[in-house]
Amino acid sequence: MRDEKIESIEPRRSAEEQWKNVIQDMNDKTLFPLCDSSWYMGANIPGKKREQLNYIGGMDNYEVTCRDGLKDWTPFDVVRAVGSKGLVTGITGIEIAPLG
Repeated sequence: MRDEKIESIEPRRSAEEQWKNVIQDMNDKTLFPLCDSSWYMGANIPGKKREQLNYIGGMDNYEVTCRDGLKDWTPFDVVRAVGSKGLVTGITGIEIAPLG
């Protein structure tokens, strides 16, 4: 990120909504929605809508899903430092090291 002079990477609203739907679809297949007092569902946050707050598909699936999401940077706003090429909608040439 430093070499590319990238200051921040933020998901676009459409990407956030898509991720939220993935989380909620998984959640709907569990018993979590039946428990109104679960902190996993945000019960510890006054006024918060009860919805799953965590990815519950397992670490292996999470890693695969995250890496798949990084193949296409168009769902993200990539902000470069002042004086560089400014706001871009995708970047190339980023290598991601395997975990573990």
